[in-house]
Formats: sequence, C-alpha cells, structure tokens
Amino acid sequence: MLVLGGIADARYELADSASELNAAGDWMVAADVLGLVAALLAVQVVERISALQESRAAQVWAVPVGAPQG
Repeated sequence: MLVLGGIADARYELADSASELNAAGDWMVAADVLGLVAALLAVQVVERISALQESRAAQVWAVPVGAPQG
C-alpha cells in the first residue's frame, strides 16, 4: 500500500501530460483498493482470533458435568 502510494505520488509529481496524470491516478486507485483489501482482511483476522479466544474461554470456564452449581 505504502509502496504503491509512493509510486503514484512520484508519477503524479513527474507527470508532464494528461495521459501521465491519468496513469498516476490509476496507481492511486490501485493503492486505495489494496488498502481496502488489507483492511478487510485485517478485520477477518481479528474476528477469527476473537472467536478462537471466546471458544477457548468457554472451554476453560465450562462447568464439568455433574458438578454442583450455585
């Protein structure tokens, strides 16, 4: 993401024509799309880790069968 953004910025600064500006814009869009994909994947990772932690906590704190309750 950061690399693509840097490439886009450099291409934008060095652009001398409309087509070069258009190409720089394409790089910017690519960087933004990659950032969005990375954010969505990060959310999935956090959700999976949370689910695993909740599952583990439920196992650790489960009341054994036949144990007195209350």
